[in-house]
Amino acid sequence: KLQMLGELAANARLETAQVLGLWQSVATTRVPAAAAGPAPIRAPLRLNKRLSRGTPTLLDRALWLLLHRCELWTALDSEAHDMLAQQAAPYGLLFGAFEQTLLDHGPLSCAAYLQELRAGTGPGNGQDVLTRISEFQEPDSAMDFARELRLVVDRMRLQGVEDELKQLFESGTLSVDAQQRSRHLMGLRAHLKAQFAATAP
Repeated sequence: KLQMLGELAANARLETAQVLGLWQSVATTRVPAAAAGPAPIRAPLRLNKRLSRGTPTLLDRALWLLLHRCELWTALDSEAHDMLAQQAAPYGLLFGAFEQTLLDHGPLSCAAYLQELRAGTGPGNGQDVLTRISEFQEPDSAMDFARELRLVVDRMRLQGVEDELKQLFESGTLSVDAQQRSRHLMGLRAHLKAQFAATAP
């Protein structure tokens, strides 16, 4: 999919994120809301925006953790993979490039992954993010990488739930389906918060 998007973007002289946004907007308009059913739980898409430079984010930390422990990528579920791949530019591209590098080269050092990502994504496509990550402190030898990544991913899921709830409540009168969806989201929010409380030091 990433390769196809790249080719389409090159032919149309657009950024990959723009083509992906158009692709998804067409796909969503072809499916009636009633037939589509409830949307899966994931962080909201922000494909037409770029996050501010210079500020470390949860996405920075997720990528940093994966660069140090690439085997954790296969431990993530498909929902987490989708959530990371659909993040705002340039993060979706970076996570996709990381997955491709992992498939092509297998386990590498963090420095080697950074070098491959710089070469694979090209100028302007997340170079500032990669530079910021390269300046992070070396991880503590006692760090539980799997736990840290789970926490980061769950915090992103919680933010996605919070954002969707806000959109539902700001839309005005809720339909029966929207009310069911909001109850499901509130239950999921409570579950995620309980997980955080249970894992707090």
